[in-house]
Amino acid sequence: MIAIIWLSDFNKVYESIKSVDMIIIIQGCLLQIITIVLVNIQWYTIGLQIGEKVSFKDMFHINMAGTFTESVTPSVKAGGELTKIIMLKSIANISGSKATAIVGVQKVLSIFPFLALNIVALLLFIIKNPNLNSNITNVIIIAFIALTTLSLFMVLLMIYPAKIKCITKFMKKESKFKEKIENGIDNFNKSFKQMIKNKKMLVFQTILSIIIWQFFGLKSYLIAKGLHMNIDLIQITVITYLTYMVAMIPLLPGGAGSFEGTMVLLLKAIGIASYTGMAFSIAVRFVTFWFVFIISAIYLLIYQVIRFLNKKKAVSF
Repeated sequence: MIAIIWLSDFNKVYESIKSVDMIIIIQGCLLQIITIVLVNIQWYTIGLQIGEKVSFKDMFHINMAGTFTESVTPSVKAGGELTKIIMLKSIANISGSKATAIVGVQKVLSIFPFLALNIVALLLFIIKNPNLNSNITNVIIIAFIALTTLSLFMVLLMIYPAKIKCITKFMKKESKFKEKIENGIDNFNKSFKQMIKNKKMLVFQTILSIIIWQFFGLKSYLIAKGLHMNIDLIQITVITYLTYMVAMIPLLPGGAGSFEGTMVLLLKAIGIASYTGMAFSIAVRFVTFWFVFIISAIYLLIYQVIRFLNKKKAVSF
């Protein structure tokens, strides 16, 4: 990020950021709040579908804690997902294997539409820009392969759980860890099969995931217009998806740096100046990452303060 800002001319980046209308940023933040609500609806309905009724309030709290954690841990949201599993166990009183199943099913329902959208985005970007720098193409393809590999692993979990169980054959038979892994795989498989039995719910969840991902393209387009960038909705949506795909590679907390760098390089490939691209990526990241991080941090702080005061009040009585 520092290198790109330096090469892009910091003054021009700063002037571009200043030129963004605050109304546009506020509108982007409002769209982000809608996205948060939609994600919580997805989590809540998945829990219901696999037979675990977790209140919307508790699910919102779990997601806020997960969002905060994944913002300060490497990407692919591993830290956030682990937090959600632990909190589903402690708050909703769900078994570890069942909590893992809920998190796993949501991840599958989110990542497969995203992968499909990225296949389309990758083809469109390469077709429209046949003279792409080979380094840019390599980064995109490597990220795509990494995401596809993760998706194939999930497919094995869904269809051939016995194949995944082979990873435990080197563990001792009496090992509790081995038993937990095998139970987790079985519960994930069972929960997903339970989910796909209800075709209407499966279609609903798939459409909901696509809508959630489409909101990211819409927010980017809104900010691009605020920066007076000469780019259409399809172009900016394609670049946004490809950028998120690269940022999912677990390098830095929240994909910091890899997101901004990829965004600037892809925008530069279609003729957008580096300083404009950097200003755009910073604005997008504020709306989709820092704004959410701040909300989750404030929420958790208030929650802990209220909890502390309630405990103090109870002790005084």
